[in-house]
Amino acid sequence: MWKSVLIVFSALFAFEAGAQLMGGWTTIDISDPGAQNALNFAVAQHNKGTNDMYVYKPTVVTKVQRQLVAGYKYIINALMERTSCRKQVAAETCDTIQDSPLARSMDCTFTVWYRPWDNFIKVTDQSCQTSEQPSSV
Repeated sequence: MWKSVLIVFSALFAFEAGAQLMGGWTTIDISDPGAQNALNFAVAQHNKGTNDMYVYKPTVVTKVQRQLVAGYKYIINALMERTSCRKQVAAETCDTIQDSPLARSMDCTFTVWYRPWDNFIKVTDQSCQTSEQPSSV
């Protein structure tokens, strides 16, 4: 009987202390190194998979969630904007295109499965919706 009570109290304490439970989603900050790796990989895969001649980059990350599975699963919501860099040209800094007919932004959701200990990372789902560009005055 006491063992059962101890297990329940231990589980409650771990939950209250902020420990992530297996299978549960936790909202985290984009500054988390795993989230950063997942976002960078998802953006690179997105850019490889589009027919657009320009590279997109995330300008605002609105939400990041992590799930502890056999590794980590991340769901990342981000605003992506078209940059002035073409895909064929390697560039360090790519500014977003503003006030031009070429300007375009998308609201994207990426789901990434990441197991850093065995160098495995995969985008399991992505969806992007074109956003309205603010009209310039």
